[in-house]
Amino acid sequence: MTGDTVRGLRQRQGLTQQQLAQQCGIPQSDLSAIETGRLRLGRARAEAIARVLRVHPGDLLWPQWDAEGSGR
Repeated sequence: MTGDTVRGLRQRQGLTQQQLAQQCGIPQSDLSAIETGRLRLGRARAEAIARVLRVHPGDLLWPQWDAEGSGR
């Protein structure tokens, strides 16, 4: 799930929701809603969050996608 991926990456980097939200320029309430699956991530937010977390936006938008086709 996309929200779980965002939460996991954020926590591994030792960031609170508030810190990530400030660095991304999105409201903390939106970040919370993304992490709980109540709000779709969308491209613009994925790009902003990925930039701060230093990952590719696709890693956030499609966390289950497997280029090799073998599943994750």
